[in-house]
Parts: sequence; C-alpha cells; structure tokens
Amino acid sequence: PPHRTIADVRYVGDACESFVGKISARDTAALVDRGKCSFVQKAIHVQQSGALAMVVVNDSNESFIMTDDGTRRQLALHAFLISAADG
Repeated sequence: PPHRTIADVRYVGDACESFVGKISARDTAALVDRGKCSFVQKAIHVQQSGALAMVVVNDSNESFIMTDDGTRRQLALHAFLISAADG
C-alpha cells in the first residue's frame, strides 16, 4: 500500500548519548529504553543515526504521554511509546 514503511527494528539502549559510529540504526526503527534523559534528547540521537522512527519502551505497563522538554528543538522523526509488556 502507498505511504507504508517497513523497517527492521534495532535496539539502541537508552539513546541518552549519541551512538553514531557505535550502533548502526540507519533506515531502521530504533527501539529505545525509557528513562535517564528527555524524550527529545533521545529523539535527537535517534534522528542523527539515520533511523526512520523511534519506539520508546516504557518502564511500566501504565499509560504515559511523551512530552516536550521545553527546549523548542525541532525534530523530523516519528516517535512512539509502547508498554513494557509490549516491548
């Protein structure tokens, strides 16, 4: 179908620091652990890696909404949050 992207999933840890040159995530959906830094910081590092999307695995099964960290940084990356059970 049009506008559908299929990508491999690559686990990249917490993504609180750049992993470019350490883990290849180009053209994948980066699977990221929640915690230790803001969602925006994680997304910046995932975007820099060339990944197509970021999937954050929550550290619990409770519902949660990802929020901006107030820095007003612009991102061009799809980001999703899934429960610990689904991750």
